[in-house]
Amino acid sequence: MLMHLTSDPPDLLPPPVLASDAAPVLQAPPLVFILSSVRSGSTLLKAMLDSHSRIFAPAELHLLPFDHLGDAQRQLNGTVLGRGLHEAAARLVGEEQAQQIVESFYANNTPVAQIYQWLQAQLDGRILVDKSPSYLGNPRILQRAETVCDTQPLYIFLTRHPFDVFDSFMSNGFDRLMRRLRLNYERIRKQAQPGSSDWVIPYHPSPDNRCKTSFEIAEATYVNANRTALEFLKTIPAERQVTVTYENLVHAPEAELEKICRLLKIDFESAMLSPYKGTLPQETVVDPKFYLHQNVSTQRAMKWQERADDWLSHTYAADTVDLAAQMGYDLSHAPSRIPLTPAQAVFFKANGAVAHFCLVMTTTRRDSAGLVEQMRARLPALLQAFPGLRHCFVQHEGRWTQKCLPVRSFEVPLLHETFESGTAGEQAFAERVGALAQSISLEQAPLFRVLVGQFGAHDYRVAYGFHHLLLDGKALLAFHEALWSMAALPAQSVMAYTAAMQQLRKNYPLAPAQAALAALIAPCAPLPVHERSEQGVITRQIAYAGGKGYRFHECTLALEHAYRAVYPGDSAVVAHRIHRRRFDSEHDYTGLVAWLAGDVPLACTAEVSVSRHSRRMKHAVKDWTALSLAYDWLYLDNQLPALPERVRLRLNYFPVPEGDMHDTRVDLHQSSSGLRGDYLIDFIVRDHQTHAEIIVRFLQPAVAPAEVHELLDQWATALEGMH
Repeated sequence: MLMHLTSDPPDLLPPPVLASDAAPVLQAPPLVFILSSVRSGSTLLKAMLDSHSRIFAPAELHLLPFDHLGDAQRQLNGTVLGRGLHEAAARLVGEEQAQQIVESFYANNTPVAQIYQWLQAQLDGRILVDKSPSYLGNPRILQRAETVCDTQPLYIFLTRHPFDVFDSFMSNGFDRLMRRLRLNYERIRKQAQPGSSDWVIPYHPSPDNRCKTSFEIAEATYVNANRTALEFLKTIPAERQVTVTYENLVHAPEAELEKICRLLKIDFESAMLSPYKGTLPQETVVDPKFYLHQNVSTQRAMKWQERADDWLSHTYAADTVDLAAQMGYDLSHAPSRIPLTPAQAVFFKANGAVAHFCLVMTTTRRDSAGLVEQMRARLPALLQAFPGLRHCFVQHEGRWTQKCLPVRSFEVPLLHETFESGTAGEQAFAERVGALAQSISLEQAPLFRVLVGQFGAHDYRVAYGFHHLLLDGKALLAFHEALWSMAALPAQSVMAYTAAMQQLRKNYPLAPAQAALAALIAPCAPLPVHERSEQGVITRQIAYAGGKGYRFHECTLALEHAYRAVYPGDSAVVAHRIHRRRFDSEHDYTGLVAWLAGDVPLACTAEVSVSRHSRRMKHAVKDWTALSLAYDWLYLDNQLPALPERVRLRLNYFPVPEGDMHDTRVDLHQSSSGLRGDYLIDFIVRDHQTHAEIIVRFLQPAVAPAEVHELLDQWATALEGMH
């Protein structure tokens, strides 16, 4: 419960919260504070924690803003917020004894630090959890948590989608509570003695009465609470805090509660999943509707979507939008479910939910002291700049969509493991990478893993594996460069890209594109389909003759010649992989980490001149991006067949940039039988300017290894003849 998001003039601001003059008291185990705005689900979380045999999570105590209990009595007396200490004591020592003890606390004006000490003394080693939203009324209040005892406290930051908080706030009349607290604060402020510590109220209306509506009060309270928590937690070491979301708490409670138990260094207990079971403590300082429920319901999470149009018709303060984005909640678009990119949609239509389809990049780092610490520091910045890394996939009404997890609740999947030097260690590392890739599941974020294998003192192999739906080869390279360059990061979202795609599709002339594409693939007979295919891989290195430089046109023309020679009976149409990151000067997604790449069919030419082929390609290449998108849209609408059903071969040309590419390689991990969307021959060229690394993936028995070797021989001969 917090101050308004705009600054007040000095005469309206409360006096500073004074640091306690009481000597800190040793507390063991440490105190735990739940930090959340009101209506964020903290009562449910408190009840779940209270169900653990080693945790005591009482009603809201509201002690931390004060030095002594007399200060609390003056400000909380007569309000429901003043009941928390009495109810906590009653649970520990019984109603009659609690009444006497609490009265003596007030009579003696007991220091708040000693109150915490007394509570801990009754717990026989259990952990005390204090859930009081008033602590977010002022950053100085949270700073007191660091000084109230010698033992360093722990913090649980609970977030919830702002629209659901606003809805709950207003429907439960919390705007009226805030107004009453404001009046109480004004009364106390007039009576305050110099040097006393006044409680900071939830919000401060500005002189022009900006917070005149219930919605404005809800918005101000939410923003200030979460902003205070975020700023405070920046000063707290990561090992003393954890972030959970209300949405995950109700949809996947065990995973979220296990995160908290790891922070508290206790084992998870299944009783935490049933907070309504048994006899509940009857508390007054609690969610007024908490006792109306009988079990944990998922219906309250993302309930705002039932009235999405209403919520999105509001105009929100820039602070609200910015702060929500920091917690992973995008207020600028209607759906929280993000549409698939065309490339992702094509994959799902062709293959369904296939978990084992991963891109893995491995790089060698020698003499790299401090590498693990460097990566731990850098990866969170990448998660912020590239929100697509925090995506996972969900089914909604029978259709696949993707969602983005909040940054602060996302655990970086960085593993550091030691391997012995030599062949055995390298083999063990490769097997470990494969196992990690295999463990990635579409519906369970994160959809990537980072493994740092240490071989000796300062020699490392670093592998990062991503589900292919998360990114393509171009995005993988962007991730690699951003990880090691330490340069400024571009902030681009998948939501912006998909919105641009929807607009482009609306305006794109699909009819002529359909006619052109249909005419191109009509002569292509359906390719053989085998019930049991096995994927084969053949690689080769080709050194270039002549000077240094990329050879896209030479590689392309050589492959067309080789294809005609090996498959003279085919219609001579090949697919080209297009990265699709730039449409025009207004739509440039070069830095976007996502799967955007797609394919476009092109007829092989009879050209023998590289220069003539180059001129023709340069004229056509500007249309490839739009044409490949058109093919995806038409395929998704069942207007055209899947390209791999008609086109035998795809060229995936990838120019490897100069720079920090220390012994770097890229592998594709997928099921040995291949995918339904696989081409019979996938011809991958990684162009290093001085040589080409060729990787040919093919499906047996439709394609024999001898065919692939012949294709490679013909390609190398044609390429050599062009110099």
